[in-house]
Amino acid sequence: MSTPSTRPNASSSWISELGQLHLTNLVRTRLDYTPYDYQLYAAGCILNGLDVMCINATGGGKSGLIYIPAIARKDMIILVIEPTNFLEHDMARNLGAKGVTAIAINAEAQETALRAGRNLWAEAQDCRYQVITISPESLRSSEFDKLLADPTFYKRWGLLVVDEVHLIDEWGRDFRPLYQDIWSVRSRGPDGLVVVALSATVEPGHQTDAIIRHLGFRKGKYFLDRRDCERHNIDFIFRDIEFSFTGQTFRDLDWLIPPGLKKASDVPKCLVYCETIEMGHRMVTYLRSLLPPPLKQHAHTVIRHMHSLNCPDCKSEGLAALYESGDARTMALFVTTAILEVGIDVPDIESVVMFPAPLSASSLVQRSGRPARGRGMHGKAIIYVKKTELELARNYVEMNPADPRLLQSENSTSTPTIPTPAPVDAPLPAPSPGVPTQSLTVSSPLSKAVSTSKIHRPAAKKNPPKSSASRQPCSALLLVIGAHLRGLCITLQINMIYHNPNTSHNCGRCSSCIPQPRPRARVSSTSSSVSSQVPIMLQRPAFLPAPTTNDSTDSIKAKLPGHRKLTQKDSEEISNRLIKAAHRILYSSMSSAPYTLFISPKCFLPPHFIKAITTDLYLITTEAILKDRLEGWRYWDTCGQALWTALSTITFEIAALQDKRHAISLSKRRAVTQLKVEERVRAQNIANGLGHIKRVKLVLSGPSEATLLEPRAVETHAMPPDRTQPTHAALPHPTINFPHKKRTLLSASSRNTAPPKVRRQTNSDTAPSVARSLGKENYPGPGQSDALQQGELLKQNLKQF
Repeated sequence: MSTPSTRPNASSSWISELGQLHLTNLVRTRLDYTPYDYQLYAAGCILNGLDVMCINATGGGKSGLIYIPAIARKDMIILVIEPTNFLEHDMARNLGAKGVTAIAINAEAQETALRAGRNLWAEAQDCRYQVITISPESLRSSEFDKLLADPTFYKRWGLLVVDEVHLIDEWGRDFRPLYQDIWSVRSRGPDGLVVVALSATVEPGHQTDAIIRHLGFRKGKYFLDRRDCERHNIDFIFRDIEFSFTGQTFRDLDWLIPPGLKKASDVPKCLVYCETIEMGHRMVTYLRSLLPPPLKQHAHTVIRHMHSLNCPDCKSEGLAALYESGDARTMALFVTTAILEVGIDVPDIESVVMFPAPLSASSLVQRSGRPARGRGMHGKAIIYVKKTELELARNYVEMNPADPRLLQSENSTSTPTIPTPAPVDAPLPAPSPGVPTQSLTVSSPLSKAVSTSKIHRPAAKKNPPKSSASRQPCSALLLVIGAHLRGLCITLQINMIYHNPNTSHNCGRCSSCIPQPRPRARVSSTSSSVSSQVPIMLQRPAFLPAPTTNDSTDSIKAKLPGHRKLTQKDSEEISNRLIKAAHRILYSSMSSAPYTLFISPKCFLPPHFIKAITTDLYLITTEAILKDRLEGWRYWDTCGQALWTALSTITFEIAALQDKRHAISLSKRRAVTQLKVEERVRAQNIANGLGHIKRVKLVLSGPSEATLLEPRAVETHAMPPDRTQPTHAALPHPTINFPHKKRTLLSASSRNTAPPKVRRQTNSDTAPSVARSLGKENYPGPGQSDALQQGELLKQNLKQF
C-alpha cells in the first residue's frame, strides 16, 4: 500500500480512498486546518475532470473548491468570474491569505496599476498568478482575447469557476445580459477545461436546469452537490414598514442609532441594504443626523455608504473599515446596495437590515448569510416589507390551485428543531467507486411533490402585471412574505423552497415562532413657532392682504381674488418650475457640497414637499413660513435661502400668468355678451318688419354707454322688397346717427342670417343729410313717408333695448 504522502498514479482516482487521503495531506501542509469532507470530495471530482455544481449555505466553505485544486496542481491556472469588483478583490485577498497567488483584474484595478507603471493583463499573460478573478464584462474585452491567444497561458488554463452562479438566471435576464454569455467562454477554452459553479441559492427544478444548460454541463459528466443551505445561527425577523420613506426620514430605522452613543464600537457591526444609491444617500444623511454631537464630526466614517460609484480609494478604505474589529473599530453601520450582497466574508458582522425587502428570495437568503460567520456567533436578518408587497403576497398565497411550495399549517409543528451543526461539518457517506451524478445530500420530503423540471405556476389567477417603474417580487419571495403574514415559520418556508432537510419542524427562532416587540421610533421634533425675525427677501405680492394676528387660513383665502386661486394646471406649472429651480440650486451647490452630485432634483425636493408648497402658495409670504412648511427638509440650512428666492420669483410669474389669463377671459365674455345683444336686436327687427334692412349703424351718446338719447337726425335707406333688378347706383346704408358719443351697436343684413360684422365709425363716416338721403330722385323705392315710418319703427325698437 502506498504511504499517505505518495502521489496517486495515473490509474488512481482523486475520489478514491487513497486519492482523498493524499489530497488531505497536500492541503494540511498549506493550511492550519482540515477541510470538510465534501470539499475534498468535490475537489477530487474537479481534479478528475468532472464539472461540478456545488450548492451550499453561505459561509459553508464553497471557496475551498477553488483553493484546494490550486494547492493540488500548482501549475494550473484558474479563472474565476465574480459578479462585482468588490467580490473580486475580496476573493483575491482571501486566496492570498491561503498562500495562493491571485489577482483581480477590472477597470478600476487596471487604472490604479497603470498609474504605478504596471499592466495587469500583461502580468496575467506571463502566468505570474495562479488565480485570476474578472467580471463577466471582461470576457468580451480585447485584452482577454489576447490572453487566450497566448499559447503558454492557454495550455495551463485548466479550471473556470463561476461564483454566485444563480445570478446567471437572475441578472442575466435584464440587468446584466453578459451573464448569460459565460457559456461561450467554455467553447474558447482547451479540451480539458473544467467548469465549477458555486452558489447558496439555486432553486431546484427550472432554475437548476437553466443554469446547467447555460454552462454546457453534459449528462453523466458533472457532479451536482446540493447540500443544506439553512443557516442555523441566523434569525429571520420580518417587520412591516410603518412610516413613509419617500422623503428624507427613515423613522423605522431610528433604533439603529441608540441614545447615549459614545463611540462607534458601541453599535454592533451591521450592514443595511437599500434599493438604490439615491435611497442610500438619503438614508445615510438621516442616520448621521441622529448621531450624538461627539460623533457627528466623524459621521462619514461612523456610517459609511458603499456603492458602485465610489472611487477606488473610497472602496479600498471602506473595505478596510469593514474588516476592523474590537474597540478600535471606527465604523458602526454600512449602508450599501447589491455590491455587498454576495461573497463577503467578514467574521464579526452581527446583523443585516434589508430596507425594503429585495425582489427575490435568493437575494434575501444571500444577504441574510452575511452576519455571524465567526465561530460561536449568532446573527439576525431583519427584513422590512412594504404594504404593496404584503398585498401581493396575500393574493398569491390565496390562489387556487396553490403553489406546491406553499407552507401549510399542517406541515408546521410547534416543536422547534434543535440547532445542530450544518451538514458541512459532518463527514459524507462513503462515495461509490463510480462517478457520482447526483448530490450526496439527503433528499427533501418535498422532492416528490415538486417537479424537478419546472416549478408549477398556478394558472387560475394571473399574477399582477409588472409595473413599468419597477420589477415585482418573485413568487418564492411572495411565499416567504406570505408565511410572515400568516404567522407560520419563515425558516421552514425557505427550507421548502430550497429543499433543505428540515421541512417538518419550526425553527423556533424567526419572528413568527418568537414574536418580538417592534422598536419605537424617536419622537419627531416639530417647530413650536415660526420666528418673525426672518427678513422678507422679496416684496409681498400685491394681491395678498397683509395677514393680521386674528386672520385665519380660511379668512385669508376668502380675501383672495377668485382668479388668483390655483387651478390644477397652475399647480403642475409650479411643480415643474420648482423641479427646475431645484436642479439649478443643486448645480450651484456642488462646489460647496460635493455630495449633491448623487442627488437628483426629485430627491432634493421630494413630491410631498412640492405639494406642501403648491397647496397654499398664497399663504407662503415669508421665508420663515416656507421653512415651517418644509419641516424635516434636510437641505434647508445650505439651500433654504436659494429656494425662497426661487419660490418668490415663481410666485410673481404665476401671478402675471393668472392676470393675463383673467384679461383674456374677460375679453371673451364681453365678445359673447355683445354677440348675444346683436342677435336679440336682429330678432326684434325681424319681428317688427325691419328684417329687410341690410345694415344699421348706431352712434350712441351720453354719460353711460347703456343709455340711449334722442337722435338729432335719423337717416334710413330701406332696400326694395324685390331686388331682382340691380339699382342704377350704389346707395348709402340705412343709418341712425347719434352725433355726440359714437359707438356702433348693430349691423344686420336682410339676405344673410349670420351675425354681421361690427365696426367703429368716426365723425367723418356720418351719413349724408336727411333731405338728400331721403329724396325720391335718388331712390327708386317707396316714398319719403315710408322711409320715415321705417326709421321711426327702428328707433322705437332700439329704445326698447
